[in-house]
Amino acid sequence: MTMVGETAGGSGGGFSVNPSLLADEEEETTGGLPDGVYLEGTLVPPDREELFRVEGKIYTVPKRIDPGIAFRYMKNIRKGRGDQAAADMLYDVLGEAVIDVLAADKLDQDQVAAVMKATEKYAMSAIRKTLGN
Repeated sequence: MTMVGETAGGSGGGFSVNPSLLADEEEETTGGLPDGVYLEGTLVPPDREELFRVEGKIYTVPKRIDPGIAFRYMKNIRKGRGDQAAADMLYDVLGEAVIDVLAADKLDQDQVAAVMKATEKYAMSAIRKTLGN
């Protein structure tokens, strides 16, 4: 299979093919990963943005975030539930299937903290953009 950025055949040149169009089965290009997680070398859909990479997998987030996520986050913070707010936002933005794949990557505490901080910062920024602020 030709991956994006690779050339087909031995002719060289700038020829590349979208691997999802050539795949016989979805699993060939996704590795059986849920929406939101893509193998390096595959295309990320235009409605998603890369958040981070772990062991050959690109973790993405939607470019448009539901403003309700921010309001739930602020409500939890206001009620003194900061840890709950962060966990809820992580699940709301990434999704449970993506969290399951991420959990299998066995990140250390610093990496988990970085993922949570990046997700929180991205979500709040994306919501501001969605609301036009």
